[in-house]
Amino acid sequence: MKVSQTYDYGKNDHINRANIALICSQYFGIKDVSPSLYQIAAPVSELAYTNKDGERIKNRDEIDEAIPWNERSMRTFGVVYSYESTASFIGMDGRTYVVPNDQPVLEHLKECGYVIAPYGKNLDGNSNKDDSLIFEEKNGEDFLGFSQVVVDRNLPNEIVKKIDEMENGRQYYKHNQAYAKIVRFGGTLGLMTASEEEIQQLSLSERKVANICTYGRVTQLQNFEDYVQFALQQYYLNDQNFINFHK
Repeated sequence: MKVSQTYDYGKNDHINRANIALICSQYFGIKDVSPSLYQIAAPVSELAYTNKDGERIKNRDEIDEAIPWNERSMRTFGVVYSYESTASFIGMDGRTYVVPNDQPVLEHLKECGYVIAPYGKNLDGNSNKDDSLIFEEKNGEDFLGFSQVVVDRNLPNEIVKKIDEMENGRQYYKHNQAYAKIVRFGGTLGLMTASEEEIQQLSLSERKVANICTYGRVTQLQNFEDYVQFALQQYYLNDQNFINFHK
């Protein structure tokens, strides 16, 4: 796969984004997620988006020249977007991760200080433009009328300036990107036409995101670590199905 345009080691993105993530997490009071979540979370920079001609990937032989998905802008750090089977968040290492859009995952991210945007929308409720990162909700009625909850996940200007200098016009997502197309309608990994041999050679990140579609969504709260163990036993992350992969 080609080098990601928005997670380029040559541009020190692995260092710069991690540094910004630390600054953002301190500002918002966000703590790192459980190491267990990373067992089922796939970095988008390791997942194919289009073939070399900019079209959807249909065959596995297109993966080597594929273009990876773009990262989310660090401006959206601390917000979780979700749609269909996937959700996305930016970790403390500055990488954008795809995770299952399941209640135990979302609740765990909330416990770590992340804010969950409305399903399929920006935090501000819109779906077709950059997120203003301001959530407003009427929270019931008191004797003065409606009270209102306002959540503002914008960063101060000095941090935004650092982010803009680092990202420097590259094509980062600044809106509700849950990366659902990775797995929708066969996804962007060429899995629908893949042979068993090609399936056996999937990368770990590909297996993680393919795994999301192999079980029904978990909509009830449960112990997070138990949920992760459940997810790890599903087809693409169950090592019994990939014995040859590890030889």
